[in-house]
Amino acid sequence: TAVETAEALLSQERIGAGEAEQARGALEQAVDGLTGRAYQVHDTFDDAADVSALEGWTMVETGGTVTLEEDNGNRYLKLVQTAQGSGLSVEARRSFDGLSGVVYVQARVRSDTPATFFGAPYFYPSSDSNTILGALALRDGGSIRATYEHGSSNLKEVGRFSAGEWKTVTLILDSDSQTMQVYIDG
Repeated sequence: TAVETAEALLSQERIGAGEAEQARGALEQAVDGLTGRAYQVHDTFDDAADVSALEGWTMVETGGTVTLEEDNGNRYLKLVQTAQGSGLSVEARRSFDGLSGVVYVQARVRSDTPATFFGAPYFYPSSDSNTILGALALRDGGSIRATYEHGSSNLKEVGRFSAGEWKTVTLILDSDSQTMQVYIDG
């Protein structure tokens, strides 16, 4: 089992970086199995020719463009804002109506312009709502900010980033306790 694999690796007198990573992966697999965590979506964008081929995604390009790009063999969505003003935005939306309890979200994000606001991801109670349940934003000269307050725009700093630097963000939302845990690169 995954737990036995992790225990065997960790019981060694000396453990190298490779074994430590294997043990971590085995423990994460065990936790996923014990908690009954199931993935609703796992998008890598690897098989899509362009954004129009992304099933389940809606692009809003009234103030810019959304393109599919590649970096070191990994495909990603690139959002570029070219115009600002009322009703103008650039968004890549994915809806999951009806999720409740504990919801895990993990994404790799980056901003090439730290002085510009970039929200990723935002959580709403339904696809037709404007009330923000939770949010993560890259902004303010390299600040990573988050909130889980119904309708609040009060974002608290939870980390830092540099221009062009990829960050892995993990959000654990609990709809019952109305809390959100945020992990940056961990």
